[in-house]
Amino acid sequence: MKILFASRYVDPIDSRASRVIIPQARVLQDKFGVDLTILTWPYQDCWTGALPDQVPTLAPLEVQREGLTYSVILGPASWNEVAGGNVISEKAWEAAVGYGMNLLAAQKPDIFHLHHRCGFWWLLESAQRLGIPTVYSNYDWGMACLRTNMVNSDGGLCDGVVTPEKCAECIQNGRTRMAGRFNEALAETWVGEKILTLIDRSSVIGEKFRAFGAVSKPALWRTTTNQKRVVSIIEKLGHCVTPSEFGKRFFRQFGIAEQKVTVLPWFHDPVDVKTHRSLSDRPFTITYIGRVAPDKGVHLIFEALERLYDIPAVLLYMAGANDAGYCTRLKEKYGSSAGKHQVVWQAWSVDWSAIVALLRTTDVIVIPSTCMDNTPTTLIEAMAYRVPAIATAIPTISELLKKGVGYLFEYNSVESLSRAIKAAVSDQELIRARRTVFPKILTVHEYGAELLRIYDNI
Repeated sequence: MKILFASRYVDPIDSRASRVIIPQARVLQDKFGVDLTILTWPYQDCWTGALPDQVPTLAPLEVQREGLTYSVILGPASWNEVAGGNVISEKAWEAAVGYGMNLLAAQKPDIFHLHHRCGFWWLLESAQRLGIPTVYSNYDWGMACLRTNMVNSDGGLCDGVVTPEKCAECIQNGRTRMAGRFNEALAETWVGEKILTLIDRSSVIGEKFRAFGAVSKPALWRTTTNQKRVVSIIEKLGHCVTPSEFGKRFFRQFGIAEQKVTVLPWFHDPVDVKTHRSLSDRPFTITYIGRVAPDKGVHLIFEALERLYDIPAVLLYMAGANDAGYCTRLKEKYGSSAGKHQVVWQAWSVDWSAIVALLRTTDVIVIPSTCMDNTPTTLIEAMAYRVPAIATAIPTISELLKKGVGYLFEYNSVESLSRAIKAAVSDQELIRARRTVFPKILTVHEYGAELLRIYDNI
């Protein structure tokens, strides 16, 4: 069986790239004997390997990295669905799909499996036009949600129901910057759309125009066009794999049959967990692991700790510091403390052992998401190490984080997060005993076996 994975975030060395796709590829190839290649179009995704010197790439650059085979391509900016409002023009879509058909006809996979939507999900249509069975694993919501994070324009969580009119209004109201509002208003006029389209198609400034997030079509045109593409592709999938029941409900609305959607939460191999001696010598420890970004709700952690003067001082580890403005502002304000509580910052490590060390020496992790995080891998990793989580009560998290293995708090609520932290601190003795029974997590081998079963049944 020849399987073609397609995705971004597939660098086999840098742990900032996907900690999920590479293990899937390895187990299918090494344990189940699958002939597997990873097709990738690197774009702001930590890729450290070689790149083709031709755009678009007519013959993919074939490279071997860490025992895996990659086909590397580059495409023009006009084909990239992560710019220009996250929906490309009809002309660009058809050109990209045609390119993909030539690409896949040469690759000749038995099954085409897209991970993420990652800017080039038009390859699903390329495969379907060729009659190649298709599988889609969702890691985000960007295929159907043009704002990508399932957050309404007022900051509240979306209910997951997608309609062109509802989504267009959300997009327009969500453009809070003056330039964005002007761009949307201009695109609504006949003259404005013509001018913006000329800029968009310009060989001189078109790429910068799209990279800036500028759009040339009205919001309703974009949402209507996008939904037609989504419905056409999703209802023709051989199978859809999603880590949550919420994800299953979300994709079912686009016409895929229930039996063609499998809920598979992320995996982790068994871990030998023992009580770490150093825990008894330090304050109650809370650890955040991940991107320090607004949609991750990191600011809520500090604001909640500032309120907590009636508990013993805790230690907060922030693993994921970066040079972005949001993170820089937080570090300036909370460089070493938040209220009475100590804060320690460290940069994201490409060394997985550094993350393991954090999981082995923390009391709890905190996941304060202010978007519809799609079953965060950090949550699965924490559960594997029997580390309780303090996390936002969103469907994709609360499905797994049952009572006794974590502390849920209300979406975007500092007060509720403060109560959750206080509850966790009061359970310090129980937490450090590491006797809590966590739900079973699939091993990577079991996850690979499920994928193989899906492939065999298509």
